Amino acid sequence: GFGSFETNELYSILIKKDTDKTVIRNGESFKVQLRVVNVNDFDITNLVLSDEIPDGYEIKDVSDSVKIVNGVLTFNIDKVGMYETKLIEYTLVTKKENFKGITYLKPAKLSYKDKEFYSEGVLLINDLLPSEKVFVQKEIKYIDEDYAKVTITVKNLGNYQVENLLISDI
Repeated sequence: GFGSFETNELYSILIKKDTDKTVIRNGESFKVQLRVVNVNDFDITNLVLSDEIPDGYEIKDVSDSVKIVNGVLTFNIDKVGMYETKLIEYTLVTKKENFKGITYLKPAKLSYKDKEFYSEGVLLINDLLPSEKVFVQKEIKYIDEDYAKVTITVKNLGNYQVENLLISDI
């Protein structure tokens, strides 16, 4: 959702951070979108929008002139017109050695008139889907009251050969 702020000066600005993907495999790129919406009947000027690149990710492409210092992108926005939306996009790519699990993209920060305001953060799921996918099915066919035939079927549904597979039946 949007983060927003209002002040006694009667201005209102919405800021939203979003991504084009929520599940990301290692080495895959994705876009981050930052939207600044001026919900006023006047222009706002001299805004600074900054966003941190999390560990394990690197910048691949950015839409506007940007400063990158210590993993923080800084965008200078000269003007957002009344009822206008300013969109800034950049592309991140996960590094091959990136960890698996969930990454929290911290909120983007907007500075305006010596105040700081924040969007909501974004959760990303990293490479939880295995490259080896195996289907296992157990079928029990009763022959009589004392005996049963047990069939275990194993199918490789992945793209790679599966080796040293251990199947345990309790």
